[in-house]
Amino acid sequence: MIKKKSNLFAFMTFLFLFFLVTSCTVYDQDNLIQDKQSTTTPEADSQELSTIGPPIPISTVESKKISIWIDADISKHSYLDNLEFPNTVIVEDKEEANYWIETQTYDPKESRIIVEEFYILTVPFINQTKNVYIEDLEKIWSNKVQNNDLILWIQPDAEEDLRTIFKSEPGNQVVFSSEKPEECGTYNCWRVMNFLHSDPEWRIITIENQSPLTSNFDFNTYQLAYRIYLNVNTKSENVFQFSDLIEPQSNFDQSLLTSVLVSGTTALVRNTASQIEQFGFDFPTRNLEALFDSVDIIHISNEVPFYSKCPPAVPVRKEMRFCSDPEYIETLKLMGVDVVELTGNHLLDWGPEAFLETLSVYEENGLETYGGGRTIEDAEKPLVIEHNGNRIAFLGCNLPGPENNWVSDDRPGSLPCDLDKLQNTIIELSQRGINPIFTFQHNEFNTFRATQNMREDFWKMAKAGAVIVSGSQAHYPQGIDFIDSSFIHYGLGNFLFDQMYSYWAMATLDVHYFYNNQYINTHQFPIINENFGQPRLMNEEEAELLFEKIYGNSFYYQVENP
Repeated sequence: MIKKKSNLFAFMTFLFLFFLVTSCTVYDQDNLIQDKQSTTTPEADSQELSTIGPPIPISTVESKKISIWIDADISKHSYLDNLEFPNTVIVEDKEEANYWIETQTYDPKESRIIVEEFYILTVPFINQTKNVYIEDLEKIWSNKVQNNDLILWIQPDAEEDLRTIFKSEPGNQVVFSSEKPEECGTYNCWRVMNFLHSDPEWRIITIENQSPLTSNFDFNTYQLAYRIYLNVNTKSENVFQFSDLIEPQSNFDQSLLTSVLVSGTTALVRNTASQIEQFGFDFPTRNLEALFDSVDIIHISNEVPFYSKCPPAVPVRKEMRFCSDPEYIETLKLMGVDVVELTGNHLLDWGPEAFLETLSVYEENGLETYGGGRTIEDAEKPLVIEHNGNRIAFLGCNLPGPENNWVSDDRPGSLPCDLDKLQNTIIELSQRGINPIFTFQHNEFNTFRATQNMREDFWKMAKAGAVIVSGSQAHYPQGIDFIDSSFIHYGLGNFLFDQMYSYWAMATLDVHYFYNNQYINTHQFPIINENFGQPRLMNEEEAELLFEKIYGNSFYYQVENP
């Protein structure tokens, strides 16, 4: 489910110390207290620390100033430009200073991080590398281990930071370039980049099983980070509580991150319903609880109605007419579902009465819906959610019908696809600074390869500005694509459904990451169905087989638009 600093203390501390240290000082208050504004912008590529200038001592008639020594290697570093050093003097003799600013620390108790720039290791989206240990990455950087098949691509402006992080010089496997190097077309290519430069086509992987995207991220132990410390000179006669008055600078704020899990087909019917009756409401999802707990917003596409007159659950029915007992809403609640897509083509199997009851069940249990509704206006309205400053809109439609499944002037149902109108809605949302996630109930094909018609329809939504375009219709996993950093997945496959044979039992759960109101990355979690509706995460061998098929039938747009 959606998971949700006081400056007063620092300000009072500042006043107390200031009057203590400068009792006869004449000062200009405007020079001491300045409004601080966030240095971040909506576009991650432009999120850089502003340049104000080096620390300037405050003019006084009589004062006892705090003395600071700055390591010559970083004295002109732009990272320091955005820090404010009240009532200070910069000295050249390190031993005479009260505080030292440098890239090493001695005693954590006498030190404070004042600048922290997090870097990430990324791989091409289809590369299945998941984790790297920092010592192995350093060996690649410094050429201590020769790997003729691997290139490390790094932006030129990151070179000095990485020299400090790795404490060594780069070897010949490192390529510094603003543009994608030619070598990346021949060799296995990894990228080390500033977190603010995250690129959806380059998947962020973990260092020592951590990345800024993981729920277990520990700022203090993450090693791929450039840090500047304010160290206390413990031999100084006059040590003040000065460090509490400096606002640290960082390129990553966890409170600006949102993760959204998007899934494929759900239908709590037939064998799956029978298993729920026998083993409990948590039966379908108990193997994936850790994943659900790690994300902020969970989406499902439940293709069938909750209906109080639904016949008892049986493993097999002669007709393809589906419904679920309303009590099964507990399965979705235990999973932590936030958003339910209403584009499924079985939602009107039991008529308007059952669909209207379904809407009431969702409303009574606090679940948001989109892509369908009581009226055309309800069905057309995007579902906008704001979380951690990220504004995300869900919208979708049903293309194949059947016609009696579509909402109309006198009948509730799913939204039929008017792609031109939906494109305009996406454009409007994008112009308002909202990130559209568009989900299709498109035509079903039991093949990894998306048809030409599917590709064209999905591309339209991406070109209009949808950052994610996802196929909810597929019972069979399908390929992916990128268009201008928008992620397309033509079909995720079955999520909670009883199809157990071959690739019908395989799917992915796609987790999309947003930071500072911008889509930055996607991780695909491969799952396999067991026990007629109880998916689990695949092992490495199973995942390799699935992704070989998915990625082997992907990137049509790049092929057709080189």
